[in-house]
Amino acid sequence: MGHLTKMVRSEKISTDYLVVGAGAMGLAFADEIINMSAGTGNDDTKIVIVDRRAKPGGHWNDAYDFVRLHQPAYYYGVSSMPLGSNYEDLVSKPQLLAYFELALQKMVDTGRVTFLGQCDYKDGKIKSSWTMTWSMRLLSGRRLWMPHTLTPVFLQPILPSIK
Repeated sequence: MGHLTKMVRSEKISTDYLVVGAGAMGLAFADEIINMSAGTGNDDTKIVIVDRRAKPGGHWNDAYDFVRLHQPAYYYGVSSMPLGSNYEDLVSKPQLLAYFELALQKMVDTGRVTFLGQCDYKDGKIKSSWTMTWSMRLLSGRRLWMPHTLTPVFLQPILPSIK
């Protein structure tokens, strides 16, 4: 029997934005950057999306098959593409995963987005679970976006009655 050898190669990649996580928030952020920069002179903005899963969709990849979106589809997904057949749909897991794959593919097709699935980001390096390690160089003036690090306090509304 032969042995499986893991090739280790290191390569540098440069990007304007590094998005860690290809779930709903990560894809919505990338979608906004792509669509808001069109025609502004920033049409060359590059985005790298990294996710430890092989496909986009975040936790929906791991959810039970019977789980459905528990809010109207109108309030979920990326702004450039409608989700569901009408805005009140409570779409299913397979519908959501197909939607996220299509949304990501449309972004990749612009030539401005690179998706690195089955990879982790840590300490300025993206490590593939298969073969490569990439050292990241974020272009000046840009930033790292890690949607999974948000805490509920950022989403807390400020109401006059709580002051």
